[in-house]
Amino acid sequence: MNQSMTRTLAFVATALVSTALAFTSNQLTKPAKLADGDEYGRDFNPDFTDAAKATSMRVVSFDEATAASKMFTVQNDGGWKIPSYHNYPADGKDQLAKAAASVIGLKRGSLATRRKTDHERFGVIDPLDEENPATKGRGTRITISEKDTALADFIVGNKVEGEDDKRYVRKLGEDKVYRVSARFDVSTKFSDWAETDLLKVSGFDIVRLRGSRPKINAADEYEGDDVVELTKEKPSDAWKLAGRDEAAEELKSDDINAMVTTLDDLRLVGVRPRPAFDGRPILNADLKVELPKELLSNPQVRSEVVKVLRADLGEKGFRVGQDEDGQTQIVSREGELTAGTKDGVVYKLTFGSVFSGTEQEIETGATEEATTDTKGKQKSRSKELADDQKKSRYLIVRVNFDETLLGDPPVEPTKPTPPPGVEPVADPNQDGDKDKKDEAEKKNPADSDKTKADEDKPADSKKDSDAPTGAKGDDSVASDNKDEKKEDTKSDQPEEKKPAAEKKDDAPADKPKADESDAKKEDAKPAEPKKDLKAEYFEAVKRYDAEKGRFVAETAAFAAKIESGKQKVKELNDRFADWYYVISNDSFDKLRLSRSDLIKPKDKPADKDKSESEKKDDQPADKPDADKKPEPEKKEDDKPADKPKDEPAKEEKKAEKNEEKPAGDK
Repeated sequence: MNQSMTRTLAFVATALVSTALAFTSNQLTKPAKLADGDEYGRDFNPDFTDAAKATSMRVVSFDEATAASKMFTVQNDGGWKIPSYHNYPADGKDQLAKAAASVIGLKRGSLATRRKTDHERFGVIDPLDEENPATKGRGTRITISEKDTALADFIVGNKVEGEDDKRYVRKLGEDKVYRVSARFDVSTKFSDWAETDLLKVSGFDIVRLRGSRPKINAADEYEGDDVVELTKEKPSDAWKLAGRDEAAEELKSDDINAMVTTLDDLRLVGVRPRPAFDGRPILNADLKVELPKELLSNPQVRSEVVKVLRADLGEKGFRVGQDEDGQTQIVSREGELTAGTKDGVVYKLTFGSVFSGTEQEIETGATEEATTDTKGKQKSRSKELADDQKKSRYLIVRVNFDETLLGDPPVEPTKPTPPPGVEPVADPNQDGDKDKKDEAEKKNPADSDKTKADEDKPADSKKDSDAPTGAKGDDSVASDNKDEKKEDTKSDQPEEKKPAAEKKDDAPADKPKADESDAKKEDAKPAEPKKDLKAEYFEAVKRYDAEKGRFVAETAAFAAKIESGKQKVKELNDRFADWYYVISNDSFDKLRLSRSDLIKPKDKPADKDKSESEKKDDQPADKPDADKKPEPEKKEDDKPADKPKDEPAKEEKKAEKNEEKPAGDK
């Protein structure tokens, strides 16, 4: 065999060996064929199709900086609650439906790996896996269950490089990791699940604010309260400060508005359960000790209850005191604020001590337990940086009802009294005798005419009677006769006006007589038509019926307001009764009333800065007397000469007519 052939065979052998090695390597490294076929596009949880079935959710995350896991759970156990937050009520139950909806129909994407050793790289290690010592690469585990049955349970890992809308996802119990296009609408924030609008009050409805701070002397003794009170009649009115010198002080409206806005939007950032004994709350909604009598009657139990209560309250800045009636009450060095609304609901906020902590410490008061590092050494939880520490403050809230804040109750109208001789109209609202009232109203026109005729009858009898009826009666009779003669004289002797004018010069001497005659004429004028008292009575009854109807409606509305206010107070107290709340210290600073913070001196009057010449121009009262009106003109209003100039003639005319009347009778 020649050398050329040998070389060729060597090349062929080398190629065969390389091909074999490549085939073997490919077989060893390619993904194993899945037993259940190609799963791309299939559901992670094919049996989970109805979000309404979900009764609980648990979300567990891991903080690599502190090497600690954080668990958030919410479940329906006689109502939606948050077990990880002391079983606080979960008002955001819709969040569970949103979270469940984002998990239903979750599809498997392309396979990223099927090896368990890649889990750390993709961030899908179970945060609750205690067998795995790794502190990195742990993901967020989401478990949605129906009672004790898991409907979905998977770990969400890192984002896919270059594809922000995709995450690495691994179903619990599987090693395979998939690239999944999904946005998980799952929140672990306490504020997303709990009702953080603490008071649920509108700032516009607040009509009374009262702040008080206890005065504590150097011997730590209570010496009363410093009180500041703001009020207004209606929500649209301006605030008034009790004891303010309106001439020298004015309110800082911006600071007051900021305080009202803070109350409107007061947010809780954490909760703590109130003290309990033997599983029972010690304090009721009114902060009174409320335990079964059989427990409190035992001196040893009572002593233990007081001990537990004092320790728990003291830790949060509250103290056990007594009110004026000797009843137990909770007090604080930081004081109280009450806010009353137009609906009669009065919120009483008692402020506790301030503290700093991390977000979780503020929300629940819990600190993570120590964990163990990879070498088995005990590692305590590291404190976060000071910049991450937030100041917060404890708060106790209770509510009561004050009917006076609703305004004055409706006033019942006064029923009109019938005049003499008129039968009173029955009240249909009281007696139900509506037919009698209708019958009386139908008779009204005829009765009215009859009454009028009866009222005119005494006047006619006076004319026919010779018996004296008093001065006023005589004037009335004379007036009737004079009126008849006046018409005759006026028609038969119109030329008599001329002699009356010629006697004008003698008028002043007869002035007293003319005045007396004129006064008599005023008395002798035809009397105004007498009032129909019966008709007026029936009109008054109609008005009364309308006002009574309004009164009944307003009374019912007022009673409904009272009932609604009391019901709201009960609902709020049921919500507040078992909890200390935590608010931000910034909110506390805006709510703490101080008289010096609410008022400021009024600006000096602008005219004090004017020049002397300007002051003189502003003082017209200092003008010389020459500019004033003459004294005689000033007395013009007092002159009797304001009567018309022809009045003397008029008076003479009256006298002349009186002299001529007997001749006319002849």
